[in-house]
Amino acid sequence: MAKPSAAAAHRRRATGPAPSLTGPASDVHPVLRRATAPPAALDLLAQARSGLEEAAVLPTPNE
Repeated sequence: MAKPSAAAAHRRRATGPAPSLTGPASDVHPVLRRATAPPAALDLLAQARSGLEEAAVLPTPNE
């Protein structure tokens, strides 16, 4: 049976994430998001909701 090497016994375990090669995380700029979705997307969501409500009352799936 092989014995663990002395070098392996003295290795330190990492206590946290590895440091970034591009700098600290505070240097990363956040992505700006719009407050609301575009009107066309809101219309599609409304159509999907009404379609789900309509399908929920049908007796057989996929009708």
